Amino acid sequence: MANYFDTSHNTDNPSLQGSILRGISGGLAGMFVCTLALFLCCLCQAGQLTITLQLFVGLAIGGFYRLFRGRRSKTAAYVIVGICTALTCVLWIVIFALLSVVVSQKSVDWERLWRSVYDLLPLCAGIGLFGFIVTRRSLLAYADWKKVPWHIAYAYAGGASYNLLLQTLPAAAPPACFAVHSRFAPGTGIIIEGSDIRQRRRIRKDRVFSVDDIAGVVLGPSGGCNVLYDKNYQVLAKFAGSMEHADLLFAWLIQRNIPMDRVPAGWRSPDSAGPQRFQ
Repeated sequence: MANYFDTSHNTDNPSLQGSILRGISGGLAGMFVCTLALFLCCLCQAGQLTITLQLFVGLAIGGFYRLFRGRRSKTAAYVIVGICTALTCVLWIVIFALLSVVVSQKSVDWERLWRSVYDLLPLCAGIGLFGFIVTRRSLLAYADWKKVPWHIAYAYAGGASYNLLLQTLPAAAPPACFAVHSRFAPGTGIIIEGSDIRQRRRIRKDRVFSVDDIAGVVLGPSGGCNVLYDKNYQVLAKFAGSMEHADLLFAWLIQRNIPMDRVPAGWRSPDSAGPQRFQ
């Protein structure tokens, strides 16, 4: 099989870990872009749009943090992006108030103006931080990269029985070739051919990798999914327990001693009478 998925990069390389300085630079760049966007919306008298955009300031600044290769640390990412988000939501309204005074060229009661601005600052900062908390998933996947498979597996993917795992697996060894696919989404799924795995996707190019590339499997909850990941904690493929022949894939993985977490007590290796030992 061709077009193997590249799992050769080393995430312990310092150049891939990012830096605090680049993260701050990305946060400042995001602040500039978001402040400009909010200011322009306010000039166009789009008040409701301005409030809505503040909910996505954290998402945009987090995107600049990743673009500039900020430090891949959950603490560093949250602190830098959180502070920049709050400052952006405060800064735009201060700039708008000052420029309004300059443009009007009228005498202004500065005490009353600053009191009005001061009353709005906590609200704007709160809206921005709330939006950051709600939309932080992409930033978390970048910063807390060693837990990405768990974040994806435990995220909501379907109904309460979407990933409901069977208590027992087939006793016979799985066939050399079989396919795991959704009953409702044709064109997607996982195809097993010997020791090779192909994940078929309707829009993007198929992803192909070997069983040797799999470092482990995260078994998600009933509303989540199951994730295959490599030694660098990159997601190779994901599937649900409700998919056709998912039990064969579980048996296939167990037969090859792929480490799993949260393994049901009734699962057995197809090649042995006793329970398979997992790491």
